Amino acid sequence: MKTKSFLSILVFVIYFAAPAFAQFPLEMGNRWDFVEGWWDGYGNGSADTVVYRIISDTVLQNGKTYFKVLPEGILFRNLIRSDSIGIYYYDSVCDTEWLFYGFDIPIGEPVKVPLYFCDTTNSPEVYKTSVDSVAFFGNIVNSIKYTYIGGIDNWYNIMITHDYGFINWESSSISENYYKHLIGCELDGIVYGTLTVIDPVTNKLNEYSLEQNYPNPFNSITNIDFEIPFRQGVKLKLYDILGNEIEELLNEERDAGKHRIKFDSAELSSGVYIYQLQTNSKMLFRKMILLK
Repeated sequence: MKTKSFLSILVFVIYFAAPAFAQFPLEMGNRWDFVEGWWDGYGNGSADTVVYRIISDTVLQNGKTYFKVLPEGILFRNLIRSDSIGIYYYDSVCDTEWLFYGFDIPIGEPVKVPLYFCDTTNSPEVYKTSVDSVAFFGNIVNSIKYTYIGGIDNWYNIMITHDYGFINWESSSISENYYKHLIGCELDGIVYGTLTVIDPVTNKLNEYSLEQNYPNPFNSITNIDFEIPFRQGVKLKLYDILGNEIEELLNEERDAGKHRIKFDSAELSSGVYIYQLQTNSKMLFRKMILLK
């Protein structure tokens, strides 16, 4: 009887002491459909829909898996991951990650959130402002609300649920107000709410893209991702900052879709380099920083 009583208490403690947010829903193929809009004090405004979708995942040199979501924006940044602690964004410029939304921090406690290039000097702070249960898509789910205050007339509120991820974002400035409301999502193949006909992945297949290498800055090895809309010849070249060609990383035909090149800079010295994607109809450039 004593053993059974102890086990019952243990199960009770584990169940009720567990964090409300075990994991933000990040899996390949997941998508979120929002209606977003704005209005001002003069009766002007507009609304539209936007679809965010996870298109790839990658393991970086720190051994952690990050997900890439398009389009990038205030909700999803490149790259993103989550665990029982919170949601992290990876910054390729300084090769580190930042905790943007801490699930278990006390209400009212701020988290520093560098918005641009690892700048912690003037970084704003996000506050956890409430924990509540809300009705969404016919279910009662746990939610956490965060607030960023940039001044008397500049703030935003964001609401996150474990079940659906971001569900609401509102901001206000001295001149205009903005919002994003989740109207539907597809998570692990299950559809909740209403999905729109917008598909950013399909649209993106009609385009060329050359992504920022990661990590960046890097030491020795980095990854370069690019995408092409149809099978064709592709060249990927590396130049120094003066425009001198250093190395041809790729010169072959590739199928339509996303591709990744792993670049080993063992023979190069520290500095700034330019990598170029070239096809018959497109030429794209990006900068990388090698630190040894």
